[in-house]
Amino acid sequence: MKLADRIEIRQGDITELDVDAIVNAANNDLQLGGGLAGAIRRKGGPRIQAECDEIGAIPVGGAAITSGGNLKARHVIHAASMQLGGATTAHALRSSTAHALRIAEQFEDLQTILRVRKNLAMVLIEAGEPRAALEHLTTSLTMARRLGDVTGECQALTELGRCRLAVGAVAEARTAAEEAVARSRGAGKSDEVARASIVLGAATAAAHQSQKALRYLSDAYRHSTQAGMRFEAIVAGRILARLTLRSGKPAQAERLYSEVFTALRHLAPHEAYGVLQMAKTYDRVIDPAFEPVPAQVQPAGPNVQITVGPTA
Repeated sequence: MKLADRIEIRQGDITELDVDAIVNAANNDLQLGGGLAGAIRRKGGPRIQAECDEIGAIPVGGAAITSGGNLKARHVIHAASMQLGGATTAHALRSSTAHALRIAEQFEDLQTILRVRKNLAMVLIEAGEPRAALEHLTTSLTMARRLGDVTGECQALTELGRCRLAVGAVAEARTAAEEAVARSRGAGKSDEVARASIVLGAATAAAHQSQKALRYLSDAYRHSTQAGMRFEAIVAGRILARLTLRSGKPAQAERLYSEVFTALRHLAPHEAYGVLQMAKTYDRVIDPAFEPVPAQVQPAGPNVQITVGPTA
């Protein structure tokens, strides 16, 4: 591959780039003062400097990575080619650039590990081994937050909620799902809001709060359908149909069931199997909420005579 095919030269504002990472010409104390560092601090907000402060001073010729704060770039790699207030050298520039490139490679490896752990956890949940998935999801959430991967964080929170539902920890599942909805909404990730709302709706239904559950699931089903999220639309629609039927709206429930069955028929056999396995995870949790509540029998008072048998 030619060098021209690997490197693209642009002129513009680096703080406006929507990329995985930008590189800051930093001092080894990682203090964002003037020039490019100052522009990054102003546009990225205080979070970047706070993360730099946590890292502390690094050797001249080294590099460190932080999140991108409020920037469009997900991360900032700080290449320390000078001391604070000092001058740079050719050796320091070569060394800090090499370190920055190594960090970029390591970051890519960590992203791969994050994806593998998250996917493995999803498989374990569908296979009926949610407890084994908990460790992977907890680690995935920690890694996503460390990497500043907002999408990965939202997805890990959603799957963590689903995993906790599967082990019967309804309150913890609801907490994780609420955090996933709030984090996704704050980041403007509407697809992730819909996915998390399915978990939140199921957890709320399991807690016998049908009206709230209907709202969460209706929103999730509406968005999933409009966004072409077939798996999510089927799962949300199926739970929503059951709740709607229980709330005394058979015609509306029948329409929802019809839409779900139509969507299932458009899936390949292995896809249909996968989505039904996902649905079973929710069924095991919300089925008890559909069981009739036993009638409460009041004990007879001391002056009340109970007669068993035919009456005159």
